[in-house]
Amino acid sequence: MKKRINSQRGIVLVSAMIILASLTLIVVTVAHHSTMNELMAGNQRDAVNAMTIAESGIEVGFSTVRKSYVKLRKFKVDELLAYQTSPLLDETVSGGSYAVTFPSVTENYAVMNSLGNVMGAEREIEVILNIDGESTSTYAILTDDDINAISGDPEITGPYANVHSNSDAYIEGSPTVTGTVSASGSLNAVGNPDIGEQVSGAGEVDIPHVYPPDYEQYATVILTPGCRVTAPDGTEIANIAGNSTWHGWSCIVNEKWTMSGNPGDGFFEAFYYVKGNLVMSGSPLDFFYSSFVAEGYIVVDGNGTFRPWGMGPGNDTGDHVADEILFLAGNDLLIQGTPAQQMSGILAAHMEVSIAGNPTLEGSIVAENGKHGMGQEVTNGQWVYDLVSENNFDGSLVLIASGTAVLGGGNPVTVTAWRELVH
Repeated sequence: MKKRINSQRGIVLVSAMIILASLTLIVVTVAHHSTMNELMAGNQRDAVNAMTIAESGIEVGFSTVRKSYVKLRKFKVDELLAYQTSPLLDETVSGGSYAVTFPSVTENYAVMNSLGNVMGAEREIEVILNIDGESTSTYAILTDDDINAISGDPEITGPYANVHSNSDAYIEGSPTVTGTVSASGSLNAVGNPDIGEQVSGAGEVDIPHVYPPDYEQYATVILTPGCRVTAPDGTEIANIAGNSTWHGWSCIVNEKWTMSGNPGDGFFEAFYYVKGNLVMSGSPLDFFYSSFVAEGYIVVDGNGTFRPWGMGPGNDTGDHVADEILFLAGNDLLIQGTPAQQMSGILAAHMEVSIAGNPTLEGSIVAENGKHGMGQEVTNGQWVYDLVSENNFDGSLVLIASGTAVLGGGNPVTVTAWRELVH
């Protein structure tokens, strides 16, 4: 009996040891699986966070490119190619980091990659950035009111040599227009015009709002009604209210600013914002890189070769539309006389545009045909004049419509493709 009891005790001990070993194995297995699950969950969490951070890099990179690496609706190829391997952006954020590079860039498209990293977990996104072709104006001349006359022997050529009025248009003489002349009202052509196509009763076209204060932020020099020349921050550069001059500029208080003289007067290149009226009668030689935005009217009757400030070497407003503005008036724009001005860029007026003589323009013309005080904001103190009552284009204007930015349009950079890269 005693031996039997001892034998049973041994069996119980062995059974207990087996059960204990099994329980231990189960606990170890459960703990291992729990640890693995936690590790996998952590890796998944880090991967998700890395993807989110990579997306942040794409957003910041897109904004940076739009602001600093586009000029005249083209990518700045040489500048962006410097970031093929060296990141344009390398930022630490939310417990991780992203690095933005540009493996490939041309004038019209760019490949942008953003690599997000969180605790060693990496996710990379690649996007294709394109220049939006619709950001290019398809009109050489665009008006909201009547084109009272296209007369004489003007030549309007180029890939965007189209003319449109949201009202009526009248053509006489021997103008040449290689594109389409259209009017939402009636189109009348007499004489010997050479026109690609004539369309009456066309649909209306959206006319951009010509609003000078939108462009004050890009000014490098501001001319005030009180005849003060200031920097954008208000620092006074010169005060010529006492009948003095500054780099060819003279001024009549609360009336107008006039740039006159010859190259020896030392004309100063700038993006000018004029809180008043402007008369350009100077004759700078070679290329004069300056833009002129005036809250009042603009008159151009000098003889010069004018290019927008943003086209000049090293000049960049950071906005592709502002880079292409040459003359933008809050009231009327009048180009007159017989000088052979050579101009490039956007010419625009909140009210009417009249051009006579024989200037050459590579660009576009916009007449909003608005009214005084309608949608406009001007500095108190300036006198307002109506110089032009109708849109007229007379004489021997040569207008080469190669395509300018759409005035008031958005940034031309768009995302056309997106994918996650597999590592």
